[in-house]
Amino acid sequence: MKDQIQDIISRFGPRPAGSQAEHQAQDYVANDMLRHTDDVQVLPFQAPLTAKFGKMKLYAALYLIALVVFWFSPLTATLIAVINAIVLISDLMQNIGIADFLYPAKTSWNVSATLEPQKEVKSTLIFSGHIDSTHECTWWYRFKQYGAHLTIATGLMMVSFALYLVVYQLGDYFVYDDMPAFTFYIYLFFVLISPLTIIYFTFHGPECVPGACDNLSGIIIAKNVVSAFADPAHRGQSTLQHTRLRFLSFGSEEKGLRGSTAYVEDFIDKLRSENAHLVNIDSVRLPDHITLVTGEVMSFVSFDSFLIGETKKAFESKNISYKTANLPMGGTDAIPFQQKNIPSMSIIGMDTKKLDPTYHTRLDVIENVDQKALDNTRDALIELVKQWDKM
Repeated sequence: MKDQIQDIISRFGPRPAGSQAEHQAQDYVANDMLRHTDDVQVLPFQAPLTAKFGKMKLYAALYLIALVVFWFSPLTATLIAVINAIVLISDLMQNIGIADFLYPAKTSWNVSATLEPQKEVKSTLIFSGHIDSTHECTWWYRFKQYGAHLTIATGLMMVSFALYLVVYQLGDYFVYDDMPAFTFYIYLFFVLISPLTIIYFTFHGPECVPGACDNLSGIIIAKNVVSAFADPAHRGQSTLQHTRLRFLSFGSEEKGLRGSTAYVEDFIDKLRSENAHLVNIDSVRLPDHITLVTGEVMSFVSFDSFLIGETKKAFESKNISYKTANLPMGGTDAIPFQQKNIPSMSIIGMDTKKLDPTYHTRLDVIENVDQKALDNTRDALIELVKQWDKM
């Protein structure tokens, strides 16, 4: 499968959300699935692709403005800081998109390919990944784990400053002359650490990463799992009895799960009527760190316990080692499905306890993807499909 990943990179290079390269790569996987079925769709959608991370500069600027405005109107500074913190938490962490209207909508693309079973359909099992790659996270490449800590610290600084100002207002300290010394020292602390805003101002570098692991690994695994059941004698059908299989390639995941969100919004009634279940695959690199994601902390999402349980059985029946974990940061394309009560889960293949050196950096190249991780994940998911169809 590594050769398939490298082929996409060689043909199209990095694939920023909404770019021609992303579009061409989506057409490539769509045409590949046409070998098995005519039920292949390239689905364009509109979304404010620059909003999620474009707002990071806005958060940093508003923090600095609130620091200055405090001297003239503490109440105004408090309002600015609180609004800034609310938008940061909701948009950057939870993908709610409160301030998305500030950014223009652009076009990106999803791809869907479906194989029908031999007999009556009882459920639809979806395997998905995202095809876009991200611009490099400058500080993560330069300082690795420390860069991630600095990124988190910057967000905490902005939220903490808002909380400080609220407490300050509640204490009826409206002018500097009445401010107790310790309160002034807290304010001074926020001034002294304000250079951390440079992290948000320069979070993404100008170059887009190749995205071999994140997430061509997920695309290729998902595509190979579905293709493994294509019936060579009957185009558009699988060799399964009662399970419809669908491959989904999402666009613009790196811009706030835009592709998966658009797909769920457009097809939610169909997904429910099909008894659909989603297994999303994202960033499979290391065989010792294949992880069944049980939930995602930043989005307050817990994934479907039954689907996770069946996936565990499949891994165990193939004697393939795995871990389970809640993802502490980031977000995967399973989130919009689970939020709409479509049973879902994600699988990743990197350490969840520390920043992987390839994650969103120029090191995300095919040489850093372990073939065994790809094979193990694919084989376990093929087993999941076999067991699922017997239920």
